[in-house]
Amino acid sequence: MAQVVPTTIGESLYWSYAQMAMAFASARHGKPTYQQIDYIVRSKTYYGLLRGKLKLGTQYKDEREKIFSAGACAYCGATDALSLDHLPAAARRGRRGRQPRNCVPIMQ
Repeated sequence: MAQVVPTTIGESLYWSYAQMAMAFASARHGKPTYQQIDYIVRSKTYYGLLRGKLKLGTQYKDEREKIFSAGACAYCGATDALSLDHLPAAARRGRRGRQPRNCVPIMQ
């Protein structure tokens, strides 16, 4: 594959997003180096965004996926019936909103 050199701000954003997708894919298999599948994820993400076949997801959806991919409750390690919890709790003036900077997976 030829070296990608983004020429517009949009292309730079798409490339950055694709790089993050590659890093996330790599973290899921846990090997110390990038594998061929990681590069495929990056390429398909980048070119899918450029061609309009993919759309950038919201940060909330991406972060929620990362949280749930951890697969365990932050408090007890259980893996069943996960939900999100605010730290501190939203009822106690914890931050509410669409950006889960203070959310962790918990059992329901």
